[in-house]
Amino acid sequence: MFNATAQNTAEFRYVFATMTSTMGGGALLMNSTSTLTASTGCQLSTWRAFPQLGSGSLALKFVASFTEAPLANQIFEFGSFTHNTGIVAPLDGCYFRFTSAGLFGYTNFNGTETPTGTSISAVDVGVNQAHSFRIVINQRQVDFWMDSELVGTIVTPSANGLPDMTVALPCSMQFRNGALVTGSPVMQAKVYAVRVDQRDVSLTTLR
Repeated sequence: MFNATAQNTAEFRYVFATMTSTMGGGALLMNSTSTLTASTGCQLSTWRAFPQLGSGSLALKFVASFTEAPLANQIFEFGSFTHNTGIVAPLDGCYFRFTSAGLFGYTNFNGTETPTGTSISAVDVGVNQAHSFRIVINQRQVDFWMDSELVGTIVTPSANGLPDMTVALPCSMQFRNGALVTGSPVMQAKVYAVRVDQRDVSLTTLR
């Protein structure tokens, strides 16, 4: 829960490239200064990495809202992906991407992205409406949910053993500008809580 007044650097890794994030009002506010400059961003990710286990799924949940609809070149990504500078696309992982084109789910195997075939429009995501976003990762399939609506499912490509190559990844989110942003009002992202669960894991030792 992001209900403190200071960022917890013991639990989370913070990266700022001109763009910033602040704490307050029970939420982490990303792009707190409404930055418009190209190639800027901020990232938060856990120091801990969470593995995919063959006997169960990995579920990531985010509770978040957006102050405005995204402008062209504003990009908010959240899910399970590698640490980076905060200004480039994830290099590996499973995540949501929210832009002016809408909300899509992605799997990424060592830099090769596979998107969901459907999306939720920015209008349907709404402004200042908190939603529960959930990613359920299995070895052969990844499901993306917003509240009770299935955004899409990605079946792991047959050439890949897993949805992503790294297997154990941090819980991450980043706000970045892919190019110069123009217009107003400028979107900011509010993240209220994150949760990671190992689901349906059998701990029985087979002999």
